[in-house]
Amino acid sequence: MAILLIIFWQGKITADSNSFHAHAVGYITNSGNRMWGPLLRALDSVGLYNRQGVTLLLLVLSFFVIPYLAARISSLPTVPREKQAFRGAFLLVALYPTLFIFSLDVFRDVFMVFCFLLALLPAKAFFESEKKVTWQNVVALFLFVALCRFNYSLRPYLGFALFWSFFICLFFSFAHHSLIFLSVAPLCALWGFRALGFLEPLLNYRKLFALYSPNAGTNLGIAFDSIALFPLDFAKSALFQLFGLFFVNITSIFVFCLEGIPFFCGLIYLFKNRRAGSKFVDYLITFFFLYNSIWIIANDNLGTAVRIRIFSYITVLISCMIVYQRKQMLQESLPRKKVPFFMTRLLILRKSNLAVNVQEASKC
Repeated sequence: MAILLIIFWQGKITADSNSFHAHAVGYITNSGNRMWGPLLRALDSVGLYNRQGVTLLLLVLSFFVIPYLAARISSLPTVPREKQAFRGAFLLVALYPTLFIFSLDVFRDVFMVFCFLLALLPAKAFFESEKKVTWQNVVALFLFVALCRFNYSLRPYLGFALFWSFFICLFFSFAHHSLIFLSVAPLCALWGFRALGFLEPLLNYRKLFALYSPNAGTNLGIAFDSIALFPLDFAKSALFQLFGLFFVNITSIFVFCLEGIPFFCGLIYLFKNRRAGSKFVDYLITFFFLYNSIWIIANDNLGTAVRIRIFSYITVLISCMIVYQRKQMLQESLPRKKVPFFMTRLLILRKSNLAVNVQEASKC
């Protein structure tokens, strides 16, 4: 499966890695990113850049560091099922196919996921602390803001969603809203923003895909031209990009089976057991809605969507693991119902009669 993915993506994404490498060694001065290219260039200026060396570092991040961070964020040390959740999160992230693909050269995606998870660490520490006004929380907030700013340099709407979700989630409770509300309310808000013209920058960016790569087989061709049809266009774009229901070849079907179906199952589990959520889960879900709303509107290419939705998938995975542990904790904390005395006597009589019947059968 990994070989098929490599064959499919290699010709489509090699241009990105070549561009970053050219920026690193000084052949060009602009590689399309304000942070990753200059960072590689800075390493080369002090003699620390090597394409194979950076690739090896990204592989280590992909297979060990990023899974460890995701597992660390997912686990709750005071919960009995913490070890199972830690191992499960580590294994699922380490086996993430797209994350592996983008660790095979000097792409920015793996490094961005690493920085994204680093930003979630202080956010989790803040939301899970009982006393909010402490010097530890002040340090956590400072680190969180700094990491949001760094993520903004790597991908503006990623840092934007990380930062503003912190404040929006203070007025949002994932556990106390129905599935209909969680589906309809964000869509209606986006519809209103579309009518007011606030989404024009995102839609103008989306038009660039048809302008610069009109013959790309992975373009969706959804233009968002009509305000009246905006909910339908948004739902279609979400199904094609976020869930992967846009099949252009056999590899896209494999990617859907390996990534889209587990993601969909995780969403079902998350919505079904949302009562076991926490304030940190509220933050993750708020980020999920805000981040996805931006790129689902701005992006029109399935190949780009596969790398952008890594953050969405990992967010759902972490949320599922936290909800799973909290659900187990809540179930174990419930008082067990006592069996009435006459029921206990009845069970004993049934067991004794069964023993007698077994003895008689053995004599025969």
